[in-house]
Amino acid sequence: MRRAILAAVLLVVAAWPVRAEERPRPNVLFIALDDLNTALGCYGHPLVKSPNIDRLAARGVRFERAYCQYPLCNPSRASLMFGLRPDATGVQDNTTNYRTTLPSAVALPQYFRQHGYFAARVGKMYHYGVPNDIGNAGLDDAKSWEMTVNPWGRDKTDEKKVLNYTPKLGLGGALSWMIADGGDDEQTDAHVADEAIRILERKGDRPFFLGVGFYRPHVPCVAPRKWFDLYPLDKVALPKEPADDRKHHPEAAYTVTPPNYGLDQAKLTDFLRSYYAAVSYADAQVGKVLDALERLKLADNTIIVLWGDHGWHLGEHGLWQKMSLFEESARVPLLIVAPGIKATGQACGRPAELLDMYPTLADLCGLPPPGMVHGTSLRPQLDDPAAPGKKAAYTQVRRGGGKDQFLGRSLRTEQFRYTEWDGGKRGVELYDHQEDPHEHRNLADDPNQAERVKELKELLKGGVTEGPGFYRWEKEILAIERRNREKAPPKEGIVFAGSSSIRLWDVAKSFPDLPVINSGFGGSQIADSTHFAERLILKHRPRLIVFYAGDNDTAAGRTPEQVRDDFKAFAQAVHKELPKTRIVFLAVKPSPARWGLFDVQKKANALVETYCKGDERLRFLDVVKPLLGDDGKPRPELYAKDGLHLNGEGYKVWAELLRPHLK
Repeated sequence: MRRAILAAVLLVVAAWPVRAEERPRPNVLFIALDDLNTALGCYGHPLVKSPNIDRLAARGVRFERAYCQYPLCNPSRASLMFGLRPDATGVQDNTTNYRTTLPSAVALPQYFRQHGYFAARVGKMYHYGVPNDIGNAGLDDAKSWEMTVNPWGRDKTDEKKVLNYTPKLGLGGALSWMIADGGDDEQTDAHVADEAIRILERKGDRPFFLGVGFYRPHVPCVAPRKWFDLYPLDKVALPKEPADDRKHHPEAAYTVTPPNYGLDQAKLTDFLRSYYAAVSYADAQVGKVLDALERLKLADNTIIVLWGDHGWHLGEHGLWQKMSLFEESARVPLLIVAPGIKATGQACGRPAELLDMYPTLADLCGLPPPGMVHGTSLRPQLDDPAAPGKKAAYTQVRRGGGKDQFLGRSLRTEQFRYTEWDGGKRGVELYDHQEDPHEHRNLADDPNQAERVKELKELLKGGVTEGPGFYRWEKEILAIERRNREKAPPKEGIVFAGSSSIRLWDVAKSFPDLPVINSGFGGSQIADSTHFAERLILKHRPRLIVFYAGDNDTAAGRTPEQVRDDFKAFAQAVHKELPKTRIVFLAVKPSPARWGLFDVQKKANALVETYCKGDERLRFLDVVKPLLGDDGKPRPELYAKDGLHLNGEGYKVWAELLRPHLK
């Protein structure tokens, strides 16, 4: 098998095309360790030995308050890779394929591919089950990579030897462990490191984005004996928890009942030792890759990010594994090393989120800012850890089943954690980390904290979203595509495109003698139509496009110049594929509900009209004057009750104005 993998690597890497004309950009080494929490030397753990991760921290910035967006593999990794919160990805379990909810989204490595990078993956980047799926691709994303390698080693073939202290749980979710037979190089994570090194050794002239996903310390915790020997049992200590801990937190906060699965201290200590051993073994494999980067003289121009996909309980509150909103489950290790940063070897205490990786890496590599993500670039903190950042990091998790499902939502500021279960109906939590770093004292009902609870309750809304920009329209776009499949629209017809003012227009009734197609959607902005142009407009190969949008843009604060530029971008996207297609831009209409924006709309219309005069394929149609009365204000009889859209009479006015231009 190893020879087959090596042959595949050689074949693909040899075929890397050279793009000498591109400006040199830094490489990206993107290292993930499955289920790794902050039990590391560089994070101050008194026992765990992680010298290679520690030396990486000494070269870069260690984020002390970094958090996952969902404490479970698939939702967390989908959120990170697409830069979107779990509400927007639609992924809140380990079975949902993000490409069913985000079919047109551009993932982080895919974005780098689009900008000339060679993107490859070794091991686990997206989700798949450990240990069952070791050796295959799981829920990997074909759009993200030019090459993938799925190693497996002796730990997989010897799986029957694993000890499971919680046999009612499968190995991938149990307190399970094994002292591995054989040497370090026989285990799966050693193969991950080896295959990553082979790719580095055959680097072409293009910059690379190399995802290296290690499987440990995910259960079953496996490592050869020498790594267990680092941790004598008499040195391994379980956390000390108050006897009445469960009296101070909502029932929904807990995932393990009874506490510690009812296991005795000896078994818990055995397992805790195995977790530490697996961390140290995985650390050694990270070190092999870092050594190769140095040996190949790639380190000076390579950004290195090391992260865990979520935290992992090791007995705190009587909990093990993940899926809670306590600090130990939500907090993750995050290290960033990058050429030229000023804060090397320092720690940053500002809140950070895993979804910040997308915009951060794009920023560091000089790529255009991705406009479709929730995260923010952490680049300022890489030069000055004290630089202002986001107010809070957000984590959420789902509880219950069937009709009784509900969400827990939590935020972490520099000092406080605030959590609500089912919007507060099933419990509220507040912890002051300066006084209570282990979250034992819930202050939510303390009268002295009433104002703080009110403040953080409002701040928590910042973590709730249906999706940014483009992706919030995905369900509506899919519905339009389904409608078009059920009844095929005419080819080379007239496409009406744009916002809800188009969507609500019965164009077939207004133009029964013409081959019209309505592709309007939502309360969209101009850029939304540009993004979905291929799916909604270009695929129909129209001879003419009637386009209306802009009032939502001005309502969102875009300037007249920005509206003009957005129209320009739309026209350019159309004419790149359909150079002869004509476009009729309908002027941004006034409306009673947004009358205060009329002056901004007039300026935008004037700029768009001027732009259209420079291209015979473009026509600007003034549909504003007929909508105004003698007093210069919108005629109420032409508008729907919402004061935003036209009614049937208003659309008749538009149809009369437009018909001469549809020939």
